[in-house]
Amino acid sequence: MLNGLGITRGFTLSRIISGLSKTLQMANQIIPLYQKARPAIQNARNMLGILKEMNKSSDKVNQNQGNSKSQTLNSTKEKTFSDTPTFFL
Repeated sequence: MLNGLGITRGFTLSRIISGLSKTLQMANQIIPLYQKARPAIQNARNMLGILKEMNKSSDKVNQNQGNSKSQTLNSTKEKTFSDTPTFFL
């Protein structure tokens, strides 16, 4: 039933060399692409980090501005309501 020749029938030297040749051709095409794309990927990572930090700082600034705006609005409301006369109909 099982003989040693059936297992090795698919492996020939020409098929192995052909497969290795195709693999090396693919590697020769992919390696330069990777080397060119690697700096762009690293820069994108750095830009994401910078954007995150900018968002953190802008959120803090917006919170501070929001607090000062609400304080000025409250003080102007108190001034306008206290300075105006009250009319009863």
